[in-house]
Amino acid sequence: MGNNRFQAIVLVAIIVLPLAIFFFFKLTSTAYFDSLPYQYSIKNGDTLYHELPDFSFIDQDGNAFTDEDMRDQVYIVSFFREDVANEKPITKLLFAHLEKVYENVEKADLVKIVSLTFDSTLNLKHFSDSIGINTDRWHLAYGSRDEVFKLGLESFRLPEFKSHMRDSLTFTANSVALVDKEGKVRKYYDGVYLYDMVRVLAEDLRALLTIEYKSDFVDE
Repeated sequence: MGNNRFQAIVLVAIIVLPLAIFFFFKLTSTAYFDSLPYQYSIKNGDTLYHELPDFSFIDQDGNAFTDEDMRDQVYIVSFFREDVANEKPITKLLFAHLEKVYENVEKADLVKIVSLTFDSTLNLKHFSDSIGINTDRWHLAYGSRDEVFKLGLESFRLPEFKSHMRDSLTFTANSVALVDKEGKVRKYYDGVYLYDMVRVLAEDLRALLTIEYKSDFVDE
């Protein structure tokens, strides 16, 4: 009888003790995030950070949208070209995933989204209204082909820009860039891969906001 009781106590301890330890650390520890690295390239021995150049685009409301508008804000940046009538699958997928990200960050005032295009035929206002986005938080902006390629290829160095000719009639980049308040790229994401866009980006944004911009971030 005593032996059975001892075995029962041992069994309970094996089951309960790990759970007790887990909840103890969960309740007494705080979340820890690593600071996000900077994206850079090495050329002739020099470190070249991937960062915003000077530019001037036009947004969906017909207002100028420049690199200065992106300073002191954290931006999620994407590049697209879209003939709405043709409903190109990759662009629809990109924007569907950006909408998911937008829903997750709409209360984080420091974080905004900008989607850039060199498609002069696209009605950005109509496109914006059809998505139903808050234009104070999500900009759609048009720039010349040279300006867009300067940003995507020379400054951000996105791989998609290297594989597309400048006279390409259709172009949507898979890569999405996370740009900090100083205009430097901190990380790239696959814009048509939902898991990467929503979960990983949300974690990285939380790390960036709570470590580097804590004074600007209120955790609700």
